[in-house]
Amino acid sequence: MSTKAKYSVMVALGAMTTGMLPTMIKLGLSAGVTLSHLMLASVSISFVIFAIILVSFRQYSIDKTKRIQLFLVGLTMGLTAWTFTKTVECLPASVAVVLQFQFVWIGVLLDAVYRKQWPGGRRWLMIALILSATVLAAGVLSDFDHFYLTWSGVAFGLLCAICYSFFLFFNAHVVSDAHWSQRTFYIMVGCLASTLVLILPNLELTLSEETFGAAMLYGGLMAVLGYAIPIVFFAIGIPRIGSGISSILCACELPMAVIVAMLILGEKIAWLQWVGVVIIFVSLFIREPDAEPSPQQ
Repeated sequence: MSTKAKYSVMVALGAMTTGMLPTMIKLGLSAGVTLSHLMLASVSISFVIFAIILVSFRQYSIDKTKRIQLFLVGLTMGLTAWTFTKTVECLPASVAVVLQFQFVWIGVLLDAVYRKQWPGGRRWLMIALILSATVLAAGVLSDFDHFYLTWSGVAFGLLCAICYSFFLFFNAHVVSDAHWSQRTFYIMVGCLASTLVLILPNLELTLSEETFGAAMLYGGLMAVLGYAIPIVFFAIGIPRIGSGISSILCACELPMAVIVAMLILGEKIAWLQWVGVVIIFVSLFIREPDAEPSPQQ
């Protein structure tokens, strides 16, 4: 396996673990934990994980300016999570997913502007296939009777896509030469800070012992699957393959979300959703003749 292929697989795996997040959230909600408490538990546990990693790699360090830059990158990650929850509150979950997945073309566009090189036709074909398949895989057509839109929901959904696009873009270009233990910790600090600012004002601080235990359990799973693994894999892989192709590879998140929901939650998956899942995976193997140069070798 080539070096670029190895890092591409790493980014795809990071996206796939993120796809397990909706199932963990549903399990937590069914246990009586609020979404705000799940978010608080997951980012707090993630912070502890990355703090331990930072101490384990104490031989590496970066200056204050780079720490602040990575902190700002983390803000975009926290905003991504918060805007997605607001989207789900305003719209059906399937529609929220479709809006969030606009990050695929936004991310490619950001990368093209940065590199001053317009993507080739095959890359746009990949994007068109992925976005079309997203509508199928998310279940929009399978559950069209419950389809509706609100201005606030669309606004939050597009803002979520923009925030995620910038998170991937910054991952490729901001302090990309630092050791991953440093990058991930300060990104997580920014994510924690933005999450606390957004959810603490309306957070109920009193929890029963049972609810607290459930919050720690499912928050811990969210921390590992939705934050720790993806942030590490993205911090290592994205700087080496670029944000454009990374945006496309992150489309792996949705098929994994569909499959995990079926296996763990027992959700019934319509045949149109399976068609969407297959199209997304197949589209990722469309070979580009004009390969994107790696930001790092």
